[in-house]
Amino acid sequence: MMLKIIVELALVGAIASVFIVAAQGSAEERAAEEAAGRRYMRTLDESTSRAKNRKTLAAWEYQSNITDFNQERQLQVALEVADQEKEAWKETMTYLWHEFEDPELKRMFQKYSKLGTSALPEDLNQRLISAINNMQATYAKATICDYNDRTKCDLRVEPEITEIFAKSSDAEELKYTWLEWHKAAGAASKADFIEYINMDNEAAKLNGYDSVAEWWLSEYEEADSEDQFAALWDQIKPLYQQIHAYVRRHLRLRYGDQVVSAKGPIPAHLLGKFFFKHSSLTARVSVCNPLPKSRAELTRLLIECGSESSILYYCSASDMFARARVPDFCAIMRSRIAKNNP
Repeated sequence: MMLKIIVELALVGAIASVFIVAAQGSAEERAAEEAAGRRYMRTLDESTSRAKNRKTLAAWEYQSNITDFNQERQLQVALEVADQEKEAWKETMTYLWHEFEDPELKRMFQKYSKLGTSALPEDLNQRLISAINNMQATYAKATICDYNDRTKCDLRVEPEITEIFAKSSDAEELKYTWLEWHKAAGAASKADFIEYINMDNEAAKLNGYDSVAEWWLSEYEEADSEDQFAALWDQIKPLYQQIHAYVRRHLRLRYGDQVVSAKGPIPAHLLGKFFFKHSSLTARVSVCNPLPKSRAELTRLLIECGSESSILYYCSASDMFARARVPDFCAIMRSRIAKNNP
């Protein structure tokens, strides 16, 4: 009986030894694999940077000088970079990066494991690039007639239309220019925009996403990013509504009730900037500058009326504070907020 127990213990010990040796070997192999992955990632990062730089320069040459030659060259460079990224992706996926211990290295591999639009077959990628280029060309070349001289029909977004929105205070001229340019550029871009959406969604699916929206949100690396955005909007919404109402009131005083209603949205063409993505409720500073002349008065108002979120929002508006010349206010308030929220 004792002999049997000794034999069984010896057998268990032998098996355990085998597992220990195997585990040690496996750990060493994983460490070697991770070290190799780190070296590979440095090389890949450098080559990708060069390729992206080449692609960006070709795109810039086309966007700043829209010609058929530059368009063809930009397309060719983009397709060549896509081929290079596909080849790099194949090598990237040979690494067992999911098992790496270094979280930063795993994150880099995870990023490079997504091909982006380069995942598209060459013909679809070419359609995507062409659609984008066509929209850029339409944007730059679309022309409208002058509001005051309808025989002059060579106004483009740069410089004429942009200058009108920067300088004109004629509500009818601004409305006419806004509508005419969007008719000229928007309608002509519709087919290309639909093509762009379809190709982008196809690329999203090839990267493992159901849609481009899901793909974009993944870049934030937070499962609840939409909830976080909603929470941030809830914080800033009261301030935004106050600024919106303030600007709307002053624009109504300037242009009248027939142009700007007492309630509802502000007509976009009155905000002083043609590019909607750059428009802001403070664009018409000359009409509705909310800043008091006194530095001390501004500080007092913000401290008395501002919540922490609105104060931080104000402090992020660097242009506004540069005009107000109160750089020390933000430092003081950030310090106070930090003390109250250790």
